[in-house]
Amino acid sequence: MSRFSSTREQAFVYALSSAAVAFSVARACATGSLFACSCGATPREPPDGNFKWGGCGDNVKYGLQFGKAWADAASAPVAVGEKF
Repeated sequence: MSRFSSTREQAFVYALSSAAVAFSVARACATGSLFACSCGATPREPPDGNFKWGGCGDNVKYGLQFGKAWADAASAPVAVGEKF
């Protein structure tokens, strides 16, 4: 059992923080700022009209994976002397 009790407000801030991390990482992947990821996948079906896909999309899939790992890291036990 945790020594701290959680509140709805803490859960909201935690979820918002995780979403911000996921968004920032997804955007950083698209700009080439991170070496661990690249552009997001292009759509399978092009949208209607004269739209032509170009450029580099945000890598939302990688951003969500990273955000989840970041959010879960706070609750993972860390052994004494273990590096992050």
